[in-house]
Amino acid sequence: RVLLSVSVDTSLAPRTGLFSAYMARRGELKCEWLTAQPAEASLIVALVFQVNCAGCFFHALPMLIELARRLEADPVSVVALSTCYEDLEYNTKENTRALVANGTIVGEVKRALEPLGKTRFDLPPTIAVGFDEVRAVADVDDLEKHLDDQAERMVARIEAHGGRPLPPGSRDAVRRTLSAKHTYATTFDGNGLLGTPSWLIFDSKKDLQYTKFGHVAIEELEATVRDLLSGESRGEGE
Repeated sequence: RVLLSVSVDTSLAPRTGLFSAYMARRGELKCEWLTAQPAEASLIVALVFQVNCAGCFFHALPMLIELARRLEADPVSVVALSTCYEDLEYNTKENTRALVANGTIVGEVKRALEPLGKTRFDLPPTIAVGFDEVRAVADVDDLEKHLDDQAERMVARIEAHGGRPLPPGSRDAVRRTLSAKHTYATTFDGNGLLGTPSWLIFDSKKDLQYTKFGHVAIEELEATVRDLLSGESRGEGE
């Protein structure tokens, strides 16, 4: 589910000059945990999804479950973070809580999975689940600054991976799209995400080390995690 109509690979490979210049920064990870909070760990791998995002349930969440299995012996917390930037009647804390409690699926996800004989989706207890800090736009302090910062992050990410500047006026167009939203989700908007599913990796200081929107191979995620853990063991970044 895309917030902006942009076709671009938004991955940022760790330990490159581009990555260090743009994404190695304080990230936003604020939510209400609907399960037990994740344990303290060297890294947090977060999947940002929506309960009305069929692609999240077909691909991203099953991959998150498998990734958690692969990393169970490592100092990594794997979390699923439900957010909301569209379909406000479906993408709610209540529906996320029902998903956690009894596997309840709704909306587009239900319509997509039921013909396949799937009437529920169960998340294992090893994965902490939270709901993004979502506020009405009118309740956000310094909203104009938030919108400016978010637009800058989105444009920088798109330009970095397109290899060339966006046309004149693109930043203003992105900002207009953002300003038309009725809600502000701290983790989703604060990290300048382009849609769901999105993958985030934070270090223990909550600095954002990796982000990617859309499809990502599990091998890429696992390799990135192990590279970051290896760097930490070598004392990089201290």
